[in-house]
Amino acid sequence: LSVVEKAIFPEKTCAFITLQCKLNEKAKLMMIHTVDAMNYIRDNDLELKGDPFLEVTKWNQQEDEITFDFCFPIAKKDSYPKSELVKVKNIKKTEALKIIFNGNYRISDRGWFTLLDYAERNNIPIENNPIEVFLNDPHSGGNELDWQAEIYMPLKIN
Repeated sequence: LSVVEKAIFPEKTCAFITLQCKLNEKAKLMMIHTVDAMNYIRDNDLELKGDPFLEVTKWNQQEDEITFDFCFPIAKKDSYPKSELVKVKNIKKTEALKIIFNGNYRISDRGWFTLLDYAERNNIPIENNPIEVFLNDPHSGGNELDWQAEIYMPLKIN
């Protein structure tokens, strides 16, 4: 893990699928649903505009469960084709704490806890809704120690 820094998560439009699971099932669910999101993007001639990411919308730390949107940034348009599974949303620019995680995405949530600890130690109010941007495609193989993810923990706006 890198040092913690303050950063901006940029505004994005994305096609996404909402998923719910135990924390340790996150990577497996993303692998299963990548094809669904990519088919929607390809079948509707949408332009991919960056790396896939997840945005946690609910994190029950006691039960070790999360609900998250698995997102693929796309070009902004006036309207998008309807789908039962894939939705489209805009994410606003957000101030956040940021850390770089290297390793297998199955354990990238370790970065979440690093950011939680940092925020607590430094009295920085945060939202417990991490965002992870995946800079490598696990389907391409390679050494998982070379995989990188940017992990953001949004700051609470008063």
